[in-house]
Amino acid sequence: MNARNSFLLVVLCSLLTLTTRAQDPHPISGINMLKDSRWPSRPDGRTVIEVSWENPTSSDAQQRAWVRDAITNSWGKVANINFTGWGAATASSEGIRIRIDPTGHPHTKGLGTMLDGKPDGMVLNFDFLGDFKCRISKEDCIKFIAVHEFGHALGLAHEHNRADCLCNEDPQGSDGDFYVTPCDLASVMNYCNPKWSNHGRLSPNDVVGIQVIYGKPGGSAPAVTELKEIRFIPCTMDVTDKANTLRQLMSKSSAIRAASFTMETKPVPTKVADKFSVPVTIRYFADNDEAKANGLKKLLVAEGYDDDAINVENMVAVMGSTIPDYIEVWTKTDPVPTRTKFDEIRLIPCTAADREIVRLVRKVIDATPEYEVKAFSEEKNAVPQRAADRLPAPLTIRFFHPDDEGKAYGMKKLLALYGYPIDDIAVENMVPRMSKVYPSYLEIWHK
Repeated sequence: MNARNSFLLVVLCSLLTLTTRAQDPHPISGINMLKDSRWPSRPDGRTVIEVSWENPTSSDAQQRAWVRDAITNSWGKVANINFTGWGAATASSEGIRIRIDPTGHPHTKGLGTMLDGKPDGMVLNFDFLGDFKCRISKEDCIKFIAVHEFGHALGLAHEHNRADCLCNEDPQGSDGDFYVTPCDLASVMNYCNPKWSNHGRLSPNDVVGIQVIYGKPGGSAPAVTELKEIRFIPCTMDVTDKANTLRQLMSKSSAIRAASFTMETKPVPTKVADKFSVPVTIRYFADNDEAKANGLKKLLVAEGYDDDAINVENMVAVMGSTIPDYIEVWTKTDPVPTRTKFDEIRLIPCTAADREIVRLVRKVIDATPEYEVKAFSEEKNAVPQRAADRLPAPLTIRFFHPDDEGKAYGMKKLLALYGYPIDDIAVENMVPRMSKVYPSYLEIWHK
């Protein structure tokens, strides 16, 4: 009998009398971005992108108007983006340059700013005379396609290219490197969407995602905190991942600009670590940096950290001299809660044969008084092989918020206690790959 079959037997014997609760599927969604392809914003916060046509004629004026209308009422309506121009391109035209090809397959020659000033950077088809056919009204085809292609022009990759997307479509085009949220089946950028290009309508999380990247309509440019250095200091080795997560969040924020983000690698003496009363302490060393330190705290609270778990500490009185534009972020182990609570645990079996295992995992959690879970959900769709191949272990526990790291490792210990081989369980930190964190949410994958 192999080790995982032993786990099955142990759990079945231990939980024979348990019944399972009704499933509560949780449709979470996302957006896939190539981070360096974002179009820059002006000082007032707006992103202004010029659009021009390489070969417009009077006979396609109506179709061009449909494209402009579709973009103005989708991406241009929900984000702080102004698409301007829309006239004939010249040799010096910048921004998005569109070629109308009656036989071509619609596409872009890159993502986001890769298209800036590139001749024929986007290709659209108004007549569908080649292999690419329109099977609905031409107006709908033109509008649906335009919304999708302009998503690429804003820097968005195909949603189904993501490793965490449960979609069997082959990856196409450039990949993103920045996930705003988990995979979105309803995205206009997802080939696995049962509605072709979501019928040209942005999904709720297309809207959230593009607003994270470009801001909400009419928003102003955020104040930028300027620093020479932010130094991250984990008090113990077991919180190094948490310190790295904080560094990722701050370095990605458009509200913070530091010349360097550094990490302390030497061990911190216990007598020093014991002086910190909360998991995160932000220290500043010049009077003028107090507002900057409190700004960092506000950023972390906005990302879901508990306000009471962060201290801002004035080191000016302690130091013989001041160090301007320098801040330290100290991290230590979170206090262990008396009861571990989750808003949701999502179970993701990679194959039909794995469903038995993930359902037994749920029974283990249900039977443990120290755990309180508001909702369990189970993925029903097949997991693409490429997604399964990227999992680091047969059983992978993914967490999406820094405060849940300890919970994830506690879950690993619990399953090992019930007989699952501990070397076959991995804990995976998803926070550095996301721009938005999800507190009290875990995914448990099995292959």
